[in-house]
Formats: sequence, structure tokens, C-alpha cells
Amino acid sequence: MKFFIALFFTMAVFSAQANMEFFVSGAIPLEKDNLASHNCPGKTNKEEINGIIRDLISDYFPSLNEDYKDNRIKMREFTNDQYFMKTFFKLGHVLKDKRIYFVDINTKLYSCSPTKEALVAILAHELKHIDDYKNLKSFGLIKLGLKMVRKKPRSKYERETDYFVMELGLANGIKEYRNWIYDQLTEKALKKKKCYYYTPEEINRFLQGERDFTDYFNKYCKN
Repeated sequence: MKFFIALFFTMAVFSAQANMEFFVSGAIPLEKDNLASHNCPGKTNKEEINGIIRDLISDYFPSLNEDYKDNRIKMREFTNDQYFMKTFFKLGHVLKDKRIYFVDINTKLYSCSPTKEALVAILAHELKHIDDYKNLKSFGLIKLGLKMVRKKPRSKYERETDYFVMELGLANGIKEYRNWIYDQLTEKALKKKKCYYYTPEEINRFLQGERDFTDYFNKYCKN
């Protein structure tokens, strides 16, 4: 029985990856070869990012402390023009109580990164995804995976994650990250980004005390 569950989940994962970058936060194509001319307010490195992850877990995600200390939250490096960060978990662990989770970092960030405040906020967004994965059983993960291949459920989930981070007091960092990445997106990718994640304009409304953003789908997601 477990074999068939794992097989079904693996098929769902690969199907979803082919359609909507399953479980990938921010995986929206960038303007290729644009980083050289892009505004680069900072530089970073693997050690700094790992330190930010450690501090965020300590301050905001205590449920991940054991996983981090036991090296079940791993940082991996990659280089491409598709996205800067993503999170996932080891597929072979989908049926296990203790899983291995990955935070994947594009090495292009090392020479051209947003501000540290933006890095902290976007990494908090990524860790919230890992916290969600950890708290879901196998079928819950399958259900979440199926959500991520449809525009409205995916946008709702990603925006709920953004909202969680803004409620932590990191709204300005999220806004800085969005302003930074918007310059690197194709017109099509920018439209997707505005649908799936809070825009700088919406974040300003949040900072001014507004809490109702139900207008976003008609405004940003309709073709």
C-alpha cells in the first residue's frame, strides 16, 4: 500500500512540476542575462544565508529547531535563470515522520543580492513553506501539491505565506524583495508574480493598516 501511495505522489509531483513549478516559491522566469545591468544593493554568501536561516528558525519557527539541529534542513546551491530560491523536501521521505527539507539558493545572489532586510523576509517566506510541509501528513502534501497546479489555490496559498511573513513584522523586507525582483522579470512573468504574491502597492496598504486584499484576483490574476 505504501508503495502505491509513494508512486501516486511521485507521479503527482512530476505532473505538477511540468505545469507550475510544484512547491517552488518564486520560480517565475527571469529576464535572461539581465543581472549584470540590474540594481545590486548587496552581496551575500552561503554562510550569511545559513546564518539568516538559523536566526529565523530561532526567532519565528521553533518547530523547525530539531530539524535544523539534526541537519534535516539542508541548503543547496544551483545556478540558472529561472528563479533565485525554492524549497522542497526529499521525495523518498514523503511517507516518513521525519523528512529532509531543502532550501535551494541561486549562486547568482552571491554577486547581486537585494538588501539584507529583503533576504531575511524572503527566507522567512521559504521557511514558512518548510514549516507547512513538516506539519502535513502524506495525503496533506499530495493535496497541497495538487493545489499548486491551479492558479487560484496557488495564489491563495502563496499570498497567505506572504501575509504570515508581513505579520511577523517583515513587510518592508518583502516589499524590498519584490521591488528588486520586478526589474528582472519579463512582462509575462511579472503578471504571474503579481498574481501569486503581494505587490509593493498592496504591502503599502498593509503597512497603512488595511487587511482586506480579496480584490487581488480580479485585479492581478484575470487574463
